[in-house]
Amino acid sequence: TRVTTTMRGASKKNLKKLQRAKEIICKRENQPVQHVISEVPSKYMYLANAGMGSMLMTVDIDDRFQDCVGYIRSYMLKDKNWVILEFDTPHNAELAHQEHHFSLSTWEKVPLIMLLYCVHAPPPEKVCNLEDISGIKFVKDWITEEEEHQLMDSVYQEWDQYDILKRRRVKHWGYAFDYKLNILTKQKIEELPEYCHVYIQRLYEQELIPHIPDQLTVNVYEPGAGIPAHVDNHTSFEDGIIIISMGSQLVMDLKKNGKTQSLLLEPRSLLVLTGDARYNWTHAINSRKSDLYKNRLIPRGLRISLTMRKMRMEEGCDCRSPELCDWWLEKKIGPVYDSTRIENVFVNEAYGYIYESGLYQDTVIPKIMDFIEELPMGTLLCDIGCGQGSYANVNRNIIYNGCDFNTTVVNNLINEPITKANILNLPYRDNYFDVVLCLGVLDHLSNEMHRYSAIREIYRIAKPNGIVIMNVYAMEQDHVKFSNQNNMIKLPVSTIEDNEILSSFITNKDEQENVPVFFHTYRHKELEQIVDIHANTTFIESFRDKERWNLIARKDEE
Repeated sequence: TRVTTTMRGASKKNLKKLQRAKEIICKRENQPVQHVISEVPSKYMYLANAGMGSMLMTVDIDDRFQDCVGYIRSYMLKDKNWVILEFDTPHNAELAHQEHHFSLSTWEKVPLIMLLYCVHAPPPEKVCNLEDISGIKFVKDWITEEEEHQLMDSVYQEWDQYDILKRRRVKHWGYAFDYKLNILTKQKIEELPEYCHVYIQRLYEQELIPHIPDQLTVNVYEPGAGIPAHVDNHTSFEDGIIIISMGSQLVMDLKKNGKTQSLLLEPRSLLVLTGDARYNWTHAINSRKSDLYKNRLIPRGLRISLTMRKMRMEEGCDCRSPELCDWWLEKKIGPVYDSTRIENVFVNEAYGYIYESGLYQDTVIPKIMDFIEELPMGTLLCDIGCGQGSYANVNRNIIYNGCDFNTTVVNNLINEPITKANILNLPYRDNYFDVVLCLGVLDHLSNEMHRYSAIREIYRIAKPNGIVIMNVYAMEQDHVKFSNQNNMIKLPVSTIEDNEILSSFITNKDEQENVPVFFHTYRHKELEQIVDIHANTTFIESFRDKERWNLIARKDEE
């Protein structure tokens, strides 16, 4: 039986809306209408003018159609302007179509219901496969409803003692965490509350934790609040992060090496992160008022979490993810201007082996090459992090000054005198150079303070009205998907056998020709945002060349 439009509400205006809805579906699916919309009843129907943008929750849709014979469920699809309804048979879907098509609703943003039959079933749901995450333990209903109410009452009784952060309240016991410095203070504070001890004992008896926790953080999340992707500080806490959830459910995203697992943290559930899950997977709660989980849009309410951890007493860290480890990213190995551990080992030492091997060639950006070729005679140019000196001989009429922190580069670059210099403390006077290049350097700095200091140094040595050209490795890549901004990227090398640390990170014999190098990848416009804050500048041009964001700017006069 071919579909005939229900006459109720089938005005020319509404028929025009229905046609527009068909066009949108076909355009978004990139398919002709006959491959998307069926002219005969099927068990799946588009709720054509709804979707995530309509602010409809799954429960709202289910309430509308639950009395229809054979109704099973609705599917909310990410970034789609429609919802798919599922029925047990095409006949029952047809009955629902006859009853609801072109009928009025009580939904604010979807006042008119428009239904179309689907050719295909909705795409399969993405589910969290905990077996892919080593060291994770998740237990539903680990505490009872009565225990949940008691814990929440305990939180409410101390409500006025909580610190107020952005859209959440927080209180610490045992030891306080300094969010500005991102470290755990070593000074003892209020002992863990009595209500914690029964749960710590239960965790121990069930062999769920490697250490007895001595630190508690209680977070109260308002609807829409979240936390950015992170791993808990390696040097502050031992292995084992314990999270008990109460109140509203929400989705936590866990990421590693471009893979994402989304886990629904239900009320009364327990999450324990140890080993790989604790050290190598970031976890995040996105700031939003609803979560799309298993193709269902779930509203958020007030959520309370108890996070228990054990303070780490020993210095250092022997994890396998230096790009996520504060000991590697933040710990200095010398005076104030010296590199962090990760900058020294996975940038400076790594590039020494890379350049010695002769297997790697610095990238040349054609637009920057053209710019240098056109510089007038006598132009003073500084090339920070010059590497192999790719731009040294582009224009013999200018005065080229190259500098690099890598001793191998400084000692082996032929024909050009190179200065050994750290970008955090450049050996040049203020307002000296007409042009300053800083290509492929800022993405090797491991923390915000180093990146900010480097920007200020670059602009310090540039003359007023001088040109500054920078580029950084982009997070948005076509050939690889990064889970985090800090990454280890393999570059070719002949041998690193005499370097114990670097060699220990080569676990596969097939990777013997590659060495891990630290990169902080930059999101689109992130470089401009940092420069705008820390320098007096005017942007001339920004562009993408292959895997890098490039920025050309002018230093403004004071």
